[in-house]
Amino acid sequence: MDRSGSVSSASPKQAERDTMGRYNYAEQRRLREEMAGKRKEYQNANMCEEKILELEEYDSYVSRGDRTYQRHTQSLSNFKEGMEDDGRNPLFKKFLEAISVEMQPDYSNPFWWFDTLENEKLITAISMLSDQEKMLLTLHPINEYSLQEMSLYMGCSKSNVWYQVQLLYEKIRNLMGGSI
Repeated sequence: MDRSGSVSSASPKQAERDTMGRYNYAEQRRLREEMAGKRKEYQNANMCEEKILELEEYDSYVSRGDRTYQRHTQSLSNFKEGMEDDGRNPLFKKFLEAISVEMQPDYSNPFWWFDTLENEKLITAISMLSDQEKMLLTLHPINEYSLQEMSLYMGCSKSNVWYQVQLLYEKIRNLMGGSI
């Protein structure tokens, strides 16, 4: 739609230039009004005309720099907080490797999962366990071994494994102060 309200047959590029022209005009108008207000303040403060012109020239220079920065800088977060739509911003696709960090656990260590814990009480409690107890934790909740598989791995009966797991959970609960 053009200024008269009729539908325009302008290309998308022309429409973008028209929009930018209106934006630039509005920005220049805002700057002129701001400068006029400052000019009155400077004149009321008995500042000489030469200094006022220097300040206006500097303000204009800063404003042009700001507009240039805005025109050539694109924010990486142009979507609402909490949204995970990285595809909306082309810079995410272009610089994905540069801005991404992927941490891989060290699977050569059987207790790799210990480094992923965030609960301080749990970290403290598990650090007090023996390696055998940590292995029991690794097999059961981490690697999701069944009692049968754990009994084969440990060389004891399923009921013994179940009993050891229950004792271990009780020990962790006590080390954490009664809460798991």
